[in-house]
Amino acid sequence: MIIKDTGGNFENAPTGTHIARCIGLTGIGTHESEYQGQKRLRSQIVIMWELPHENRQDGQPFIVSQWYTRSLSEKANLRQALVNWRGRDFTSEELQAFELRNVLGKGCQVVLSENEKGKVKVTGVAGMPKGVELPEQRNDLKYFDVEEYDEGEFLALSDKMREIVAQSLEYQELETYGKVLDETERREVAEHGPEALTSFVDKPADDSDIPF
Repeated sequence: MIIKDTGGNFENAPTGTHIARCIGLTGIGTHESEYQGQKRLRSQIVIMWELPHENRQDGQPFIVSQWYTRSLSEKANLRQALVNWRGRDFTSEELQAFELRNVLGKGCQVVLSENEKGKVKVTGVAGMPKGVELPEQRNDLKYFDVEEYDEGEFLALSDKMREIVAQSLEYQELETYGKVLDETERREVAEHGPEALTSFVDKPADDSDIPF
């Protein structure tokens, strides 16, 4: 039996604090996770940054990412990251409908730390230092949100990311019902089955109602 190293040539970005630009936002949808023995559903997003001052061996900038629960609740990690990034908390109006897409292309600082498994993770986000210029963008900006499904944006994702999105509750709804259900529709389906959705679908016009 022949065995070999299958770790590939993956390069960890260097730890520390780095200037970064947000180049990707992916709403991967709702997935089941387990925490302290209890299963729960969480809607998640992935934010990606390029590090313009830190290049891989192939000369391209390192790209790092972080997963967040899609929430701006007081204790949400995403809210804390955005507060640190923006340098201020959210107004009550912003908490009702903040357009996260606005951070695409924007600069910040990310703190990278190595975990117990030797992987480098984003452990902090902060605003750009005063007087520091953000270097030229080197990667295309990418955006996808399964709740606003766009086929072109979906196909532009990596194979792995498409696989993750395809496992989400929202993507399964798209495949089954042709749309992402809202909370009312989900409750109806949970209580009465898929046929309950007929009450939310526009019925075709009856020819007898046509006056000519």
